[in-house]
Amino acid sequence: MQIDWTQISNPIHIKCKNLSDYVEISHILKQHNVRRYAYGWIYQNLLHYNGMSADNARRYGDRVTREAGHFKGWKNRLQETTSGRDLYLKAIEYYPLIHKDDLELKVWDFTNYNWSVKDKPFIDLEVAEDELMMSHKKIYGEIPLWNQRDMQYAQQRRVVTDQTFDNFFFTVK
Repeated sequence: MQIDWTQISNPIHIKCKNLSDYVEISHILKQHNVRRYAYGWIYQNLLHYNGMSADNARRYGDRVTREAGHFKGWKNRLQETTSGRDLYLKAIEYYPLIHKDDLELKVWDFTNYNWSVKDKPFIDLEVAEDELMMSHKKIYGEIPLWNQRDMQYAQQRRVVTDQTFDNFFFTVK
């Protein structure tokens, strides 16, 4: 299974240095009505992390907003929760002085994507995340630095799409 990137509009770019509060990321995604998405964190003009929206998100941009909130530089930095902190810990492992002003978020909107399995949109999002990482690997020889695991399993997972299911069980005569 591959993603039909022609269904995806140009990504939304959010420069954290233009924001004073990490919650503004959620407001920007709400303005664009982005509920399901793949994303990338960019540091020093290079993609360092790919991810996807959470399947249990209650707010626009839940995951990326929490991840951003842990970085230094926000007026009200997120410190109370461990949710999203793993990305920050990975980032400071490589760049101890990293600051929110050095980060850019790139968001690909999948909200209206034609899902291969209607009840499981996150299968496609996992594939999109994997395709973005493999594209990075093809160019740079490795997956993005902050991704803690290689997502190649998504390429090897077998999924029965709605179309295949219908063709197999509901043959039209």
